[in-house]
Amino acid sequence: MVLIGETLPNERLVVISSANRGSGGKLSLLTIGKGVKTITARDITEHVYTIGHIALPTPYQPTNSRFLKETSAKLSRFKINERMLVRSGRNRKVRNDHPFLNDPDAKFKLNAAESADRIAKELAQLEKRVSTSAQSVSKKFEDLTDLLEQWGYVDDWKLTKKGVRLGRIFHESDLLIAECLSEGVFDDLDHYELASLTSVFVYEDRKREALERIHFPNSKLDDRWAKIEQISRKLSAQEVQYGLLPHRFPDPGFMCTAYDWAHGTSLFDILDEDDVTAGDFVRTMKQLIDLLRQFSTIDDETISSTISGLAAKSLFTGVVAASSQIGKM
Repeated sequence: MVLIGETLPNERLVVISSANRGSGGKLSLLTIGKGVKTITARDITEHVYTIGHIALPTPYQPTNSRFLKETSAKLSRFKINERMLVRSGRNRKVRNDHPFLNDPDAKFKLNAAESADRIAKELAQLEKRVSTSAQSVSKKFEDLTDLLEQWGYVDDWKLTKKGVRLGRIFHESDLLIAECLSEGVFDDLDHYELASLTSVFVYEDRKREALERIHFPNSKLDDRWAKIEQISRKLSAQEVQYGLLPHRFPDPGFMCTAYDWAHGTSLFDILDEDDVTAGDFVRTMKQLIDLLRQFSTIDDETISSTISGLAAKSLFTGVVAASSQIGKM
């Protein structure tokens, strides 16, 4: 948007098109009254001041009557303030007489005002993001509470017996593990079998794209794995339904390894038979032992603290026990 010479601000014009010809530049200007003026460089006898910018309507059709009407309306609504006139160099009277412009710190104050405006906008945007984030967290909490209530872990904002048990499990798949406990998945297992079955919650084969046919230590553990798989799929579907991130699917790929180690099989034989590195073996064993020790603190009808303790003890041997002592030396 421009002003020509010393015309009044209400005589503003907007450039709707420009062209460069051999004889010089050419501008098409629109007035507030929807009149179109075409001027060339030779027609301009006074200085042309750029006051501001307005967005032209789309599609761009500078000869279309509707386009000209919308542009003229935008031009009439455009507010010209003193700062625009001062910055353009157009308002000589203001430039010469206004006390603000005789202030040696005028430029600094104008820049500070612009910075304040920018900071105010950034703060408003930040407040909006924080508000949106808080609403998102609140919504996820409500969704999780609804899920826990449906599965019997919460009742009228109070933990049920299942909920208290869930609160004693610290694991990324805590809800799945708690549900497996409630469904009797760990019933009637000896400590070797418990160590083997519990490994499905801590082990993850990142190289395998899909579960191929897994060998199980015995048919009982094969059946129990099938039950865990069924519970996991049902829970995962419910988590997605409530808009929650589904838990990581359990992995039975370490069951035989844990079973053999609990029985005293040597590390050499395990690494020779199973597709696992020594580092992954020790790390997974430590996570498995930690979960079994958590089981031993539950000690109710769903799990035996004695069996859980024996399972953890049978795994905490050899290189696994030695690696735990290294950090204490």
